[in-house]
Amino acid sequence: MLPNKRDHGWGYTLEVLVFVHWLACGTSYRVVSQVFAVPRTTIHRMVHAIADDLMAILPRVIFFPERDDLEATGEGFCRLAGHSAFRKAVGAIDGYHIQIRPPGGVTRQCYVNRQLFPSLTLQAVCDSSGKFLDVFVGYPGSVHDARVLQNSPIYCQQLYPPRGYALLGDGGYPCLEDPIQIITPYREPVQGPVEAHFNRYHSKARFIIERAFGLMKSRWRSIFFFSPGACLWRNSNKSEFLRFLPLPALSCLLL
Repeated sequence: MLPNKRDHGWGYTLEVLVFVHWLACGTSYRVVSQVFAVPRTTIHRMVHAIADDLMAILPRVIFFPERDDLEATGEGFCRLAGHSAFRKAVGAIDGYHIQIRPPGGVTRQCYVNRQLFPSLTLQAVCDSSGKFLDVFVGYPGSVHDARVLQNSPIYCQQLYPPRGYALLGDGGYPCLEDPIQIITPYREPVQGPVEAHFNRYHSKARFIIERAFGLMKSRWRSIFFFSPGACLWRNSNKSEFLRFLPLPALSCLLL
């Protein structure tokens, strides 16, 4: 699916291998340079080039299901929950903090999250099989999940789910009916056994997004910590740094 249009002597296959190794191992450009015996500045160019190529095909890999497929997705969430009440659930939504080495200066504090480490916020939606349907990444870690949702295209443009269907979210999200429907658990302490049973079924269905994140983390170690390296600061301006910052996370989700 990736375009193969560059001819610079190293070969496109090597570019892809370099990028996959860097993403899977979470190592620095210097270490990758030693592994492949390629100059570090060339590693930097290869990583950026392949990341841009992956972003070009992202809509062909991560996309919303057709309306005819929503019934099957709902059945999948019923099986996960063990209850037929979740037949109209067609996605699970959650956020994840990717630890980064943030920009310096006054903006640094904006990236420090509630767990006191600098991060980017990744919001993702998956179906009942764990396939990612939508991703939104780039907001600093200090921004609350609810605010990230309210500024994401899936919310602002009412992209998904269609009317009559809902997403499952944890307590960090608001329970919504408009502009998109999101079902969250009852807040603790629950009032009686009915609410307790609902929360248990809801948790079993929503856990698929946690599992999807877990699989992603087991495959791609770079998702634990991303540092673009000093060479990026020397060769790029701040706007280029911020443009590239979300791309490794999006690449992990795509692959």
